[in-house]
Amino acid sequence: MAPSISYRNRNPGNIRWGAGGFTSVKSRGGMKGEGGFAKFPTVIKGLACLADLLGTITYSTLTIREFFLRYAPAADNNTPKMYAQFVSDFSGIDIDKNLSSETDVFKLLKFMEAICKMEKWEA
Repeated sequence: MAPSISYRNRNPGNIRWGAGGFTSVKSRGGMKGEGGFAKFPTVIKGLACLADLLGTITYSTLTIREFFLRYAPAADNNTPKMYAQFVSDFSGIDIDKNLSSETDVFKLLKFMEAICKMEKWEA
């Protein structure tokens, strides 16, 4: 089985290239990669960009349910409701909780890990 696009792009969150002008993509060394997604020089920079994205006003003020309507829209062949429920269950963060109000670092890391799993971060 061939490595996933997220793996080849070293972009575990499958952050889109040029996603609303998100400056962290470029500041983390991102460039245009396969499938319209950003490509990073290292997986650590890709993960750092995902962490940056979670802290933006665009995403941090949303509930988990709202977050995935924006992050993984149905227009991109995603199922936002299922995605949100999986991440909520995996991380232990309530689906109706604002991301900015979560202070448990372990839960936030699990949130990121769940995104990586959904985005098929694997060789």
